[in-house]
Amino acid sequence: MAQFDPYSLSQSYPSHPVGASSTKHLPFPPPDLDSLSPAGIFVGVFSVDSSFERRMLVRTSWATHPRSRNGAGEGDGGVGTSRTIVRFVMGQPRKDWERRIKLEMEMFNDIVILPIAENMNRGKTHTFFSWAAINAWVPPVYNTSLSPPLFSYSNHTTSPPPLTPHDSSLAWQDHDTGAPQSWVRPDYVVKVDDDSFVMLAELEARLRVELHTKVESNHGKMPEPLSMLRTPATGSSNITTVKLSAAEDNPESSLSSSEDGPLIYWGYLVTNRLHKFMAGELYALSWNLVDWVAKDPAVKGVTRGAEDKQTAKWMRLHPRSSEVRWVRSPLTPDYAWTHREGRRTHYEGKRVGGTVVVHFIKKNIWYLETALALLDGEEQSEFEKSQSQESESNLERTPRSDTTHRAVSTQS
Repeated sequence: MAQFDPYSLSQSYPSHPVGASSTKHLPFPPPDLDSLSPAGIFVGVFSVDSSFERRMLVRTSWATHPRSRNGAGEGDGGVGTSRTIVRFVMGQPRKDWERRIKLEMEMFNDIVILPIAENMNRGKTHTFFSWAAINAWVPPVYNTSLSPPLFSYSNHTTSPPPLTPHDSSLAWQDHDTGAPQSWVRPDYVVKVDDDSFVMLAELEARLRVELHTKVESNHGKMPEPLSMLRTPATGSSNITTVKLSAAEDNPESSLSSSEDGPLIYWGYLVTNRLHKFMAGELYALSWNLVDWVAKDPAVKGVTRGAEDKQTAKWMRLHPRSSEVRWVRSPLTPDYAWTHREGRRTHYEGKRVGGTVVVHFIKKNIWYLETALALLDGEEQSEFEKSQSQESESNLERTPRSDTTHRAVSTQS
């Protein structure tokens, strides 16, 4: 009897099958990445009323810079992130900040004010996802040759909102036609801390691959957490599926339609003796999870406390929790620093495959230093430069061969 496959995708576009109980070694980026339609991503950067300088740093760095939006090398002209938008999310501003925030909103059109007092661990994240379930929209696929997957939310549309200076160039080109296309629901809603520096092309590429990944059903088994870890020797990704469930499998889940869309919880996985969750600096929920989080009454009772840990609890409360894919982003900071490479070596001529996010950048000067490293970094690291210079010096000191010597003697 054939197993039920909840994420069987249309055969009209490529998919990447992943067995739920097996480990696959898949290169990243996959060779057909740019033949897959871009993911629609709504990025919510959590901010507070007084953090104007940090918001300006985000606007003028990773939210708009071609290196962040297009990827390395020649990039892709912004096609991948054409459906990625960045907005700032805050609670009600304090009285003495109201006028300044109003002026900032009129200037940039990129601030979301939630109907709550500002807070970090008293429900702001849940309120954001609840807001997103109603108000989050992203641009459509502008390249008509890339057919997107069709899910239950694909036909939901609205008129385009006012654009921000850091929205994609393709969105602005569409706007300038005078008859812009309708916007659609995002495939993912991403929560980001404002002390994180995000490379949008890297984020979108990984979420795009997950969106187009075909996952085999694995009811009744408990595989290891899904991981995508770059190995220095092969650059491959070790992929396994995740099933983290606090409840018994829902027997009705096998009746769900593949058209509902995937259930993906993506981020940097933190594990210890008591907890397993995606760290709060950046994590993504696929649209169906966002919609469910906003509506489920049980989730509304689990909103206070460390917000990233609470989000993980929501995933375990889902009626199809056994089908929620916990996807871990590549590399820990320590590993990345120890094995750092120059851009030329690391990317091997590819557009993506590097850093997704840097966290805990508390000072603005640190933020600028991060921007220089990631957006204007060297093609070779200092170590690689020294190795290259040493090789050249050794070559210059090497005596010429007998053949060369005889040729010189003959000429003389």
